[in-house]
Amino acid sequence: KILLINWLYFSKQLIEVDDINFLTGKNGAGKSTVIDALQIVLLGETNSRNFNQAANEKSQRTLEGYLRADMDENSPYSRRGKDFSSYIACEFFDETEGTYFVTGVVFDCRNDGTCREHFFIYDGELPENCFIENQTAMDITKLRNYFKQNYGVHAKLYDTQKQYRTDMLAKWNVHN
Repeated sequence: KILLINWLYFSKQLIEVDDINFLTGKNGAGKSTVIDALQIVLLGETNSRNFNQAANEKSQRTLEGYLRADMDENSPYSRRGKDFSSYIACEFFDETEGTYFVTGVVFDCRNDGTCREHFFIYDGELPENCFIENQTAMDITKLRNYFKQNYGVHAKLYDTQKQYRTDMLAKWNVHN
């Protein structure tokens, strides 16, 4: 599964995937938006130099543009000037262990334009509430408390992308 919360025009989207998947749609439907989100979680990197490459080699998309949904100045989805949190998370099934695990990132964005990010990994499935409480995506502090209460040592928030990438690759059994 792929979960997108406050990611460009997706306020909340849960995408179920299978062994073989096709991403199709008209121009502007969100195909590249989903691919760019996956790239962040699977590569553990927020560098925007590769955003929207599938659609346009000279793309001007940025992480801030995805988070604030302000690709054009008249966007009704714009989150500019607001406090909000965004999530990109993927749920995987480990066929060897017979268990689920989730990898993802949460961005806490503030109305002054600042943004903090924390990648995370935990053993388990995506929560039913999709990290939303009282119709608002949990901020990093609430997510940390949620993990403590529900997953204990089986959940980890990362301060660095490097450590996240190391642990994520270990989940995939890639060690070099």
